[in-house]
Amino acid sequence: MKKILLSFLLSILSFACYHSIREKVRIVPKEIDLQGHRGARGLKPENTLPGFLEALNHGVKTLELDTVLTSDLNLLIHHNTDTNPSLCQYLDGKPIESRPIRTLPISELKKMDCGSKKNPDFQYQDSVPGTSPITLDELFLFIKKESEKDERFQKVQFNIEMKFGKDADVEEMEVFAKRITEVISSHGMVERSTVQSFLPQSLPIVRKHIPEIKTSALYAPTLVQGITLKLGLGSWIRESILEDSKANGASIVSPYLLYVDQDFVRKAHSMGLKVIPWTVNDPEEMKSLIRLGVDGLISDYPNRMRRAVDELPESIWN
Repeated sequence: MKKILLSFLLSILSFACYHSIREKVRIVPKEIDLQGHRGARGLKPENTLPGFLEALNHGVKTLELDTVLTSDLNLLIHHNTDTNPSLCQYLDGKPIESRPIRTLPISELKKMDCGSKKNPDFQYQDSVPGTSPITLDELFLFIKKESEKDERFQKVQFNIEMKFGKDADVEEMEVFAKRITEVISSHGMVERSTVQSFLPQSLPIVRKHIPEIKTSALYAPTLVQGITLKLGLGSWIRESILEDSKANGASIVSPYLLYVDQDFVRKAHSMGLKVIPWTVNDPEEMKSLIRLGVDGLISDYPNRMRRAVDELPESIWN
């Protein structure tokens, strides 16, 4: 019930935020980084190869995805740090249990089918039975192979989240950072990759291994912070995440969309930070945020993002 109430209140605040900013128009860059959240979660099973292909079919620039470290140091593309019985089952149809992924080898995780069960939160999502989860290695290999015959795959970029458990310590961050940078480097994907995290203190550890890699600091408001922001009393909250992003050397600040107003975008840009909010699924909110000058959008519906961009008047672009 608490989760439902939180979701409801944040939806109201998000809607109100849109109406408070929609009249402010500015000239914005033509190049908007459209990112498919977990591939195309609103249309295909999340964090799966069919989902990533769906996102590319709708012209995204970047595939946004999550990675979890397995017991044998593979990077499984999966949102939760535990296996998720509500979205996955075994390939033979038997139910799985929720187990920490960091305790399981990739051979065991490959027995899952994460495409048969539809996410009830997304009515337009198609199931893709028999879809096993893949690793970051496998995604890069697939992209490179397809690049030989399809130019879309030659340019696609990757926004890769490191998923940590609640008890994550510096040692775990070190292991994760070392492994993710090894995989990115080994496939020649440094220039095309961004590493993101809700633990911004992990980002300097990533750059210790690859100083030039782009990093993105993720932020989600508490319920109290969300209400405070809506009441116009939370400028310090917005400023605090900008300062935190900068202090941790991030090149991108990626907050929940409620944080974003014109002052936030202006201050972020003055600090050398790009702004890419999540998760923006309403077409009118997409247009409003683009008018504010955000550098990109993360959405479950890449088809809506593309349509929203195409519907904006040419007069707003540089």
